Amino acid sequence: MNNTRRGKRRKRKELKQQKEIENLSKLASLQNLYNAALQSFRLVFWKQSIQRFRLSLLFRIHQARKDILNGKDIRQGFICFRIFERGKKREIQSLHFYERFIQKWLCKYVLLPKFGNTLIKENSASQKGKGTTFASKTLEKHLREFLIKHNTGYILTVDFSKYFENIKHEPLIQFYNDNFQDERLKSLLIKAITAYEKGLGLGSEVSQFNAIIYINKIDHFVKNHYKYYGRYMDDSYIISENKEKLQEFTKVLFKKYEEMGIVLNFKKTRIVPLTQYFTFLKTRYKIDGKKIIKKPCRSSITRARRRYKGMIKLYKKGVMSKDEISRSFVSTKGSMKRRNARRSMYKLEKEVLSDIFI
Repeated sequence: MNNTRRGKRRKRKELKQQKEIENLSKLASLQNLYNAALQSFRLVFWKQSIQRFRLSLLFRIHQARKDILNGKDIRQGFICFRIFERGKKREIQSLHFYERFIQKWLCKYVLLPKFGNTLIKENSASQKGKGTTFASKTLEKHLREFLIKHNTGYILTVDFSKYFENIKHEPLIQFYNDNFQDERLKSLLIKAITAYEKGLGLGSEVSQFNAIIYINKIDHFVKNHYKYYGRYMDDSYIISENKEKLQEFTKVLFKKYEEMGIVLNFKKTRIVPLTQYFTFLKTRYKIDGKKIIKKPCRSSITRARRRYKGMIKLYKKGVMSKDEISRSFVSTKGSMKRRNARRSMYKLEKEVLSDIFI
């Protein structure tokens, strides 16, 4: 009886939330659009294009509300460029600011309120209050809790290859068709997907959200079998005390990934004992007794050394100041401090930066 009443209350609450979330006239208020625009200005306010946009901000907000309520296609094409990150070439398809702030509004006032509670807590990317630090702390919490119950165990680390490029459009389109009634909202969300010939782009906030929700069902499937599971976009892990059971489970899990079109990077996808080093989010972990050992990846130290050698050359040419290098080094030390890298930082300071800091 109580379960029936509770179920009815939950259903009434869900219907109420559904009506509120799909009340497009209320959601696309001038205040909400203004707030989304202000948040989109952060970190890019110095750009001339953003400053020009801000001069006509009120007009643009009124225009955005009109376009949303009329179901107009807001897509304006892409600004395409390449970046080289850790030796990898990435093709970026950046949005024009008008479309970007409307996508910010979509994520903040439509997608996260409607679907945020359906995500597992350990899904750490692209959500307020979460990020790489949250993901790392979640892993450490899982390790500590696991070690209280078990003396040793194993961890499966999973890495996807070209995750955004391999995301299929059809499941996402079907997902939004099933979950929204308002044709204008569905059109906005589906066009943000079909703007790309294949997969999703790296320069879109809606694409970021689509990437965290794309395998949400698989996240719940894993959580139903393993308590100690976490994911940050295309990096995830499972901790288990039984290696054989974990190996059998991976066969089922990998088949589900294959059905979703996800390609695994088998160089980084492996099962190792917790007493050996494993990598998650560019940090190496292992268990020594009941203690968690953290180290930065060797590639991170190598990149830092190369970066500061380059800075020293610029300093000698008079392009960079000593204060600029010092501030950068303080930031790097703060990041590495969370990874037990005091010795590496000492060597970097002594061998590379001694001429400047002495």
